[in-house]
Amino acid sequence: MSGLAAKVTEDNLRAFEDQLEKSRSEPLSIAIRGIVGLMFDTYLGNVRISRADRGARARAPCRAPINLMPTLAESQNAFAAVLANALRQRDDVRKEDLDVVAFVVTNMAMGVVHTSVWSEKPPFGDTDLRVQMTRACLRFLTSEPRKDDRKRGRGPDHLDTDWLTPG
Repeated sequence: MSGLAAKVTEDNLRAFEDQLEKSRSEPLSIAIRGIVGLMFDTYLGNVRISRADRGARARAPCRAPINLMPTLAESQNAFAAVLANALRQRDDVRKEDLDVVAFVVTNMAMGVVHTSVWSEKPPFGDTDLRVQMTRACLRFLTSEPRKDDRKRGRGPDHLDTDWLTPG
């Protein structure tokens, strides 16, 4: 089973790299929309199969550990590293620690995917999730302030993070 998971992860990573390359010269909003579309099509295209597989595994006796969670974590780390490298090639993203930014974006997006796959009935429709995921990624990658922040005269850096620093 772990060999199959590794092969699927490798195939998905290649498709992700291809999408990043194709969208390199596109505006960031278009690039993100393409990546979100690929993610949803890849992981949520046929959720019934994923759920059926989950149910079959839950009912089957486990003779060998699958180590699903470590496999998922490592694959998401690989995707985040590829994304960080792609973001370094762009001039329309904030220039912070892009490794951390890519890690957060990847895990935010995959958290939505995992919840959608594993929920009996996802609380939101596919279109709504695609739109909101695209908006969230765009705002996070560009530090675009929310409209209500602009009304209050606060820019994107208004969050006080001093409490995060030990000492």
